[in-house]
Amino acid sequence: MMRRNKRIIALMLIAAVMLACVPTIGTPVSLPTFDPNSINTAIVETANAALTQTALFTTPSSTPTASQTFTPTATETPTAVPTILILLTTPTVPTEIPQVGGADDKFDCAILSKTPVDGFGFSAGIEFTVTWQVQNTGQELWDSGSADIRYLSGDKFHLQSAYDLDNNVAPGEQYTVSVKMKAPEQGGTYTTVWVIRTKAAEYCRMSISIKV
Repeated sequence: MMRRNKRIIALMLIAAVMLACVPTIGTPVSLPTFDPNSINTAIVETANAALTQTALFTTPSSTPTASQTFTPTATETPTAVPTILILLTTPTVPTEIPQVGGADDKFDCAILSKTPVDGFGFSAGIEFTVTWQVQNTGQELWDSGSADIRYLSGDKFHLQSAYDLDNNVAPGEQYTVSVKMKAPEQGGTYTTVWVIRTKAAEYCRMSISIKV
């Protein structure tokens, strides 16, 4: 009997709670009006808010500055300076021996030329002839009967030490002196000197230098 009474009491309490939650009969309950565009509006507002937040927290990317292009400076090409060569030609001086006089102006001469020239080379032991072209510039005749062509000094590589004049040589005339020689056996430079000699004077000094 006690259990039954407890169950009844429990059922009554549950019924009372349920009745309290039920809205009062006769009072109309207004349901909220649903706007179909509200969803689109909410979506747009949410998207705008998201963009605003993104803009606040997103660091704007820096626009790269265009790098300056280096233009190489043109190297100035030096102007070529033309080289001017000045060739100085040394005049050829004939190997003439200056005029050599005798004891006085009575016996004098000028040597016009000689062959070979000084410094000419010869093989050892070879025979050759030296010639001098001379002119009587004195006042006296060169008498062939008393004048000789003789060795005077220097190296001795002649074959004959004296020659007679072939003919008389008057003042102003020319005469060719020829002397036969032989190159020494040893190499080197050799010089010999010759003159025209009479009993009265010694004049017209002639020389020659050769190489062996």
